[in-house]
Amino acid sequence: MRCSRCRSPKVWPTLHVASNLLSKRPEEGKQKLDSAIDQAAQAIKEGRDAVQGLRASTIETNDLAAAPSTFTADLAANQAKAEFSRL
Repeated sequence: MRCSRCRSPKVWPTLHVASNLLSKRPEEGKQKLDSAIDQAAQAIKEGRDAVQGLRASTIETNDLAAAPSTFTADLAANQAKAEFSRL
Protein backbone atom coordinates (compact mmCIF):
# COMPACT_ATOMS: atom_id res chain seq x y z
CA MET A 1 0.00 0.00 0.00
CA ARG A 2 1.31 3.41 -0.87
CA CYS A 3 0.40 6.71 0.71
CA SER A 4 -0.88 9.15 -1.89
CA ARG A 5 0.98 12.03 -0.24
CA CYS A 6 4.21 10.09 0.09
CA ARG A 7 7.09 12.21 -1.15
CA SER A 8 9.79 9.55 -1.08
CA PRO A 9 10.10 9.29 -4.91
CA LYS A 10 11.36 12.90 -4.86
CA VAL A 11 14.01 12.16 -2.24
CA TRP A 12 16.37 10.11 -4.44
CA PRO A 13 16.73 12.65 -7.27
CA THR A 14 17.14 15.42 -4.71
CA LEU A 15 19.92 13.48 -2.98
CA HIS A 16 21.66 12.92 -6.30
CA VAL A 17 21.48 16.63 -7.18
CA ALA A 18 22.68 17.58 -3.70
CA SER A 19 25.62 15.22 -4.00
CA ASN A 20 26.67 16.80 -7.31
CA LEU A 21 26.22 20.34 -6.02
CA LEU A 22 28.14 19.91 -2.77
CA SER A 23 31.53 20.16 -4.45
CA LYS A 24 30.60 22.90 -6.97
CA ARG A 25 28.08 25.02 -5.06
CA PRO A 26 28.16 23.94 -1.40
CA GLU A 27 25.43 26.28 -0.16
CA GLU A 28 22.91 25.18 -2.79
CA GLY A 29 23.94 21.55 -2.27
CA LYS A 30 23.34 21.88 1.46
CA GLN A 31 19.89 23.36 0.82
CA LYS A 32 19.02 20.45 -1.49
CA LEU A 33 20.31 17.99 1.07
CA ASP A 34 18.28 19.62 3.86
CA SER A 35 15.22 19.48 1.61
CA ALA A 36 15.78 15.77 0.93
CA ILE A 37 16.15 15.10 4.65
CA ASP A 38 12.87 16.93 5.36
CA GLN A 39 11.10 14.98 2.59
CA ALA A 40 12.45 11.67 3.91
CA ALA A 41 11.35 12.54 7.46
CA GLN A 42 7.86 13.41 6.20
CA ALA A 43 7.66 10.16 4.22
CA ILE A 44 8.69 8.18 7.30
CA LYS A 45 6.06 9.96 9.42
CA GLU A 46 3.34 9.29 6.82
CA GLY A 47 4.40 5.64 6.64
CA ARG A 48 4.26 5.27 10.40
CA ASP A 49 0.85 6.94 10.51
CA ALA A 50 -0.41 4.59 7.78
CA VAL A 51 0.85 1.52 9.65
CA GLN A 52 -0.70 2.78 12.90
CA GLY A 53 -4.00 3.27 11.05
CA LEU A 54 -3.83 -0.30 9.77
CA ARG A 55 -3.16 -1.59 13.26
CA ALA A 56 -6.10 0.37 14.68
CA SER A 57 -8.47 -0.91 11.99
CA THR A 58 -7.31 -4.49 12.64
CA ILE A 59 -8.09 -4.14 16.34
CA GLU A 60 -11.54 -2.74 15.58
CA THR A 61 -12.18 -5.53 13.06
CA ASN A 62 -11.13 -8.17 15.54
CA ASP A 63 -13.52 -6.76 18.14
CA LEU A 64 -16.33 -6.79 15.61
CA ALA A 65 -15.52 -10.36 14.59
CA ALA A 66 -15.61 -11.48 18.22
CA ALA A 67 -18.90 -9.71 18.97
CA PRO A 68 -21.29 -12.46 17.75
CA SER A 69 -19.60 -15.22 19.75
CA THR A 70 -19.35 -12.96 22.81
CA PHE A 71 -23.04 -12.11 22.47
CA THR A 72 -23.96 -15.80 22.11
CA ALA A 73 -21.93 -16.77 25.18
CA ASP A 74 -23.50 -13.96 27.24
CA LEU A 75 -26.99 -14.96 26.08
CA ALA A 76 -26.40 -18.61 27.01
CA ALA A 77 -25.07 -17.61 30.44
CA ASN A 78 -28.08 -15.38 31.10
CA GLN A 79 -30.50 -18.13 30.04
CA ALA A 80 -28.77 -20.59 32.35
CA LYS A 81 -29.07 -18.13 35.25
CA ALA A 82 -32.76 -17.56 34.49
CA GLU A 83 -33.49 -21.29 34.40
CA PHE A 84 -31.55 -21.86 37.62
CA SER A 85 -33.46 -19.08 39.41
CA ARG A 86 -36.80 -20.73 38.50
CA LEU A 87 -35.85 -23.86 40.38
